[in-house]
Amino acid sequence: MSARFFLIVGLVLFGGAVYALHTDKMRVTTVCHDARLYMDGGIDTEIESGGLNYHRDAKLFRRVNNRDVYLGTYIINSETPPQAAVQVLAAGDELKLSVFKNKPQTPHGFKGHLDASFNSEKISVNVECMSKNI
Repeated sequence: MSARFFLIVGLVLFGGAVYALHTDKMRVTTVCHDARLYMDGGIDTEIESGGLNYHRDAKLFRRVNNRDVYLGTYIINSETPPQAAVQVLAAGDELKLSVFKNKPQTPHGFKGHLDASFNSEKISVNVECMSKNI
């Protein structure tokens, strides 16, 4: 076997690995901010989708000293269709995000409500959600 053959096989394997890493990347589709904008202690949520085995998840952040501190990731295992009047994304008993698309949209997005549990803390806040594509 020649060196050229090994070089071509190596490049094909490297290209496949790069493609797999690119495909596995999660992309943010929806961003939800606490309705009390820029309040210390406010909760922000990012809804991501993608991956080699396509799935959706929600990342929770808490605003501390004007910075987002990562709290955790919840894999979304049930959701209503995106065109529904009230879109509900849920991750078991730990997270429930309801986006009310039947109410008028504000400049910051659609009104919503987030119920989550983080460690022993219960989080229940009103949020405003906007699609990342807009």
